[in-house]
Amino acid sequence: MTPLTPRQIKQIRAAVAEIDPRVVEIERGMTIAQHARRMWSIIEFGRRAMVSRKLKEKPWLSQMEAQREALREYYAFEERMNERLRQR
Repeated sequence: MTPLTPRQIKQIRAAVAEIDPRVVEIERGMTIAQHARRMWSIIEFGRRAMVSRKLKEKPWLSQMEAQREALREYYAFEERMNERLRQR
């Protein structure tokens, strides 16, 4: 395994510092179904936000067209992130 770089260590420390112990306690008591519902809620919120932004940028789009554009943008972003991971 490759050792972590100083930058990666700094990023991990920053991420850990942001963890709220109260949230950890709440999540410990959640069932798998509750976790799944919470994640679905977060994903759905992000999807609606992307569609809303598309409709503001291009008010002539229908809801369906805005959803398609938002998904295309998301998949393009995901592909760029996966490509970066493959290059490491």
